[in-house]
Amino acid sequence: MDNLQLLSEVWDSVSIHIDPKLKVEAAENLVRVFEENGMLDPDEIKMFTDCDKHLKEALALYREDLGLDEEEEDEDWD
Repeated sequence: MDNLQLLSEVWDSVSIHIDPKLKVEAAENLVRVFEENGMLDPDEIKMFTDCDKHLKEALALYREDLGLDEEEEDEDWD
């Protein structure tokens, strides 16, 4: 099992116990824990779609925080 699958499975297990209003923030915190432990590859995240909308949003925000989406937009202007 790769780390993104593990992230998704952990999220699926805990998200059912989280208030819907807090799910994106909780997903962001979980993504941060995986990132701080060297378990995320930003390049793989872009292609990962096997998760719910809350985790997808948290992963998109993570990529945005790293400035990865901005680099891709800049490449289009070349």
